[in-house]
Amino acid sequence: MKRRVSGWWLVVMLALLSTLPLASHAQTAVWPTAGVTAPSWRQLSPEQKKLLLAFAPRWNRIPPRQRQKLLRHAQRWAQLPPQRQLRIEQRLQRWMSLNPQQRARIRYNLRRMRTMSPRQRQRLREAFARYQKMSPQQRQVLRQHWREMSPGERDRWLPWHDNGQQPVRPRQPAEPVRPNTVKPSSGNP
Repeated sequence: MKRRVSGWWLVVMLALLSTLPLASHAQTAVWPTAGVTAPSWRQLSPEQKKLLLAFAPRWNRIPPRQRQKLLRHAQRWAQLPPQRQLRIEQRLQRWMSLNPQQRARIRYNLRRMRTMSPRQRQRLREAFARYQKMSPQQRQVLRQHWREMSPGERDRWLPWHDNGQQPVRPRQPAEPVRPNTVKPSSGNP
């Protein structure tokens, strides 16, 4: 378990740190450090060192504010029950297995959800709960209907649209053209 914790922290913290400027720029106006202190690696407790092991080589180069933030995260992590830690690790592994397009889609949907009203979010949660209760066959039918809908039909179908309309039924696909049903023209008008 401890090995997984270190690996989890490495991935999460690297992701956090990747959004920050390089340590050589740490003393610029990006991070006002006046009066901000954070312990050096030697000052950390053995438990903190164990949780933050992935940062050992560069800990003292990390800006003080960021070190404080990492310490707070480590403290919260240590206080989580083991089941919660395992659940977080599993979610992180699932996230890491996604390709960049899948991650971008999730980020987009999250931003979209943040712009919804509380009522819209509640309706979406209820719809998701109903979806979770469906059998695999019912889900497949729903996905097929979704693919057959036009964008306008989809907008009316979605539970977070408060347009007062009932969900539309998907269009029935046109009858497929059979290759041998059309007689070749003779070329004469």
